[in-house]
Amino acid sequence: MADPSGSPGSLPAPFDEAVEVDADGSPVRVLVRRAGRGAPLVIAAHGITANAVAFSPLATALAGTATIAALDLRGRGDSAGHPGPFGLAAHAADVWRVADALGADTAVLAGHSMGAYVVARAAHLAPTRTRHLVLLDGGLPLTDAPPDDPDAVLEATIGPALARLEMSWPDLDAVLDFWRAHPSLGDHEAWDERLVAYVRHDVGEAVDGRLRSRASAAAIRRDGRDVLLDPDATGAAATTTVPTTLVRAARGLLGDPDSPLIPAATRERFRRLRPDATVVELPGHLNHYTMLWDDAGIEAIAAAIKRVLAA
Repeated sequence: MADPSGSPGSLPAPFDEAVEVDADGSPVRVLVRRAGRGAPLVIAAHGITANAVAFSPLATALAGTATIAALDLRGRGDSAGHPGPFGLAAHAADVWRVADALGADTAVLAGHSMGAYVVARAAHLAPTRTRHLVLLDGGLPLTDAPPDDPDAVLEATIGPALARLEMSWPDLDAVLDFWRAHPSLGDHEAWDERLVAYVRHDVGEAVDGRLRSRASAAAIRRDGRDVLLDPDATGAAATTTVPTTLVRAARGLLGDPDSPLIPAATRERFRRLRPDATVVELPGHLNHYTMLWDDAGIEAIAAAIKRVLAA
């Protein structure tokens, strides 16, 4: 049963089913919102420290139009106990395991942030099965060339996220207070039951009376290195022949307008390499995170997917 608050033991709304898929001998859990017999499938992959509930607003927006299957990637959410291997190639293979488990020959693949690299690589694995590739503020190279010191770049980009994994809180209210102070979310008006469910899904049940993120530091470090160093991931979106839509937020990880995750120069390079691709610019008040929660962001993303499904 779906529960708007995503309370422990329930399915977070609007998902109506949870499916476990064998992934190299251990399960990966997938939240599914079905749209009826014969409906097209959208498979969604979340960001590096996120979880499947990040796509709950999109699942609501696509209700009746498509079945959406949102993965808890290895090492996150209800797949937190997966021992690995990690890395973008492993996640990409899991995407097609999900399609097979749901009996789908083809799927629209949508990924946010790191998840965009995952689905781009999945599209390379099976281009004839990929109906369309939707990159949500990710999937393009973060640097012009592989960095000389990837660990330093990783620390600069995901260091705060890794630090969060070492933190603990006495109760859910304390966790929510922590998130409400995040520079990208502190002034955001969408702190409703959907975001509460997302945070609850991240921490799961208390251990020794404390709540902690369930995300695996080992998974995050390995996946982060792939985003920087794996040419099969960083170059996938620019070289695939699969029809592609890039959805870009004008503001970045900390909500400021001066450092979007995809700078204008990177966007223009992608346009030159993929003149056939569609680029959607989100309203200027949205950042890398709020694009998945703010109504304006969800409406734009859902509209882009609905255009694909109607084509």
